[in-house]
Amino acid sequence: MLRRDDLGAETDGAFDHQALGIDAAVFVGRFGAQDVQVAGCGRASDRQLSSIDGVRGVDDRRALTLALDDSEQRERDAFAGDQVAQDRAGAELASVGPGSVLRDLIACGRIPLTLLTVIKRQGEGSPIVEAAHAINHGQLPVARSTAAGDLYILRAKPTSEDGGMHAQRLVVESAVRLGAQVITPQHTSPVGVAALNTALQARLNPPATGKPEVALTGDLVFRVGDRLIVGKNNYQTECFNGETGEIVELGPRTLTLRMEDAEGERLIEYARDDWSQLQLAYAITSHRAQGSEWDNVVVVLSQSHYLMLQRNLLYTALTRARRRAVIIVSGGLENRQTGRIHKTALEVAVGNDRIARRYSGLAERLTSAIAAPVRADG
Repeated sequence: MLRRDDLGAETDGAFDHQALGIDAAVFVGRFGAQDVQVAGCGRASDRQLSSIDGVRGVDDRRALTLALDDSEQRERDAFAGDQVAQDRAGAELASVGPGSVLRDLIACGRIPLTLLTVIKRQGEGSPIVEAAHAINHGQLPVARSTAAGDLYILRAKPTSEDGGMHAQRLVVESAVRLGAQVITPQHTSPVGVAALNTALQARLNPPATGKPEVALTGDLVFRVGDRLIVGKNNYQTECFNGETGEIVELGPRTLTLRMEDAEGERLIEYARDDWSQLQLAYAITSHRAQGSEWDNVVVVLSQSHYLMLQRNLLYTALTRARRRAVIIVSGGLENRQTGRIHKTALEVAVGNDRIARRYSGLAERLTSAIAAPVRADG
């Protein structure tokens, strides 16, 4: 997550805003983010700009919404910025929606770029940082422990042997022992979001006499004490996609979430009709984990998620951990004749750096619309 402190010194923009017919600009990855003051955009009192929070998650539709907003709001939430800050964009994930806005902004060559190279999430000498660098260079991470943190890599039985139950047990036990957030690529399979949330809920928040619970569709149950994640922006409750909270009150028609943010604790009431916007948060997808961080994280790599064994997904999941990370590896590519695994799911993920190209045309249009920056040497 790009935070105010990550920007460091005030920016000094040479970007030609008038080329796009707009004033100041900065992307809003999650609408409703807090405002920050940015220098180089006129008077600070007149140029309060929304902070950058997960720009890589902004798709073409949301960028267009910002660009076409009314004139009063346009000075706050416009199209591009005096300085675009990039948090390892090549290793992070593209938006779920169409387009590739952050990559296109960088590729156009017209917008000053700041690379964030100082790591603040993990301590100096952290094996998580070393593993992340190795993964980005196509090398296998090495499990080890230092004073700055720990990285564990555990091998589980392949799904073909026991249907993925051994891998699920390893994930659940690791998460329970460390109090860790589980990150997995997909919703399906015994090590997907749905099955892991059910298993983790049973261990971390089991049913008890006097503890309110409400059964929803299928096997899904909400209980007091459950950790939930918001899956859809709700402007009535002012809860936004990706925020988490704990159920503190629960009845047949309403539930109350206790949520914490930079401004402190707040209690939010959700009516039953809006419960579909909420999901259990013991396990979440790699895409959902973007922009967040936890002390301890369990990362799932399974052959059952073969299409999602990708380097940038692994990198994103691993780097959510501040202190400890556990990678659970299940299965891989098998020899059809012998049935032996000749490439583990970890090796497949690290070796897969193919990123589907998105033909948005945004980079080319920005290149032709914006004057090239004036070089200091003339």
